[in-house]
Amino acid sequence: RPVERVAPQPVAPPPPEARPDDVRQPEVVPEQGANEPREPSEATAPQEATDRIVTEAEAGKALAPGASPRPRARPSRPAPLAVSEPAETRAAVNDALAEALGRSDPVAAPSGPPLTAGEKDALRVAVSNCWNVGSLSSEALRTTVVVTVSMAQDGKPEVGTIRMLSSSGGSGDAAKQAFEAARRAIIRCGASGFDLPAEKYDQWRDIEMTFNPERMRIK
Repeated sequence: RPVERVAPQPVAPPPPEARPDDVRQPEVVPEQGANEPREPSEATAPQEATDRIVTEAEAGKALAPGASPRPRARPSRPAPLAVSEPAETRAAVNDALAEALGRSDPVAAPSGPPLTAGEKDALRVAVSNCWNVGSLSSEALRTTVVVTVSMAQDGKPEVGTIRMLSSSGGSGDAAKQAFEAARRAIIRCGASGFDLPAEKYDQWRDIEMTFNPERMRIK
């Protein structure tokens, strides 16, 4: 086995109780009743030694393992369980994602060229022919109302869509009177359909009309 001390001749390991010394001597213990008293002394012995010098290369060969151990096999893991999601939950999640992403049907922009000034003026004249302001109060005559209406493809107004957007110049009662007069004018003159270009339907499908006693405007 490896020994730190090298000597010309190998030396056996000393007893555990012996003190290291070049001279080997036994332990001396005084005896009671002896004729010549002896001075006590502890046991000594040379340190363990070997007559062979072991190089680092030989030491590496001796310390290297004879065979490499096989790697341990990985423990087998159970396959993940497939969890089926209810159809109602999937639908709710899809709806929430669609709403969060703003995924909605795009609103088609109006197609075709806009109405010309002449076409707008013709519509204004047609509605003015049915606009009866004779029954309005003096305050309602000073009131301007903005009315919106949706048209069908045949040029007839959809009565349920007629509503007042805003008013100015009078009280609430005066605005209500002015709006009712404008509503009757749109329904009466549009009963047979306004003369509007069919190829520009996307442009006049929704119309805003400003009923002003001084001058009525079409938008």
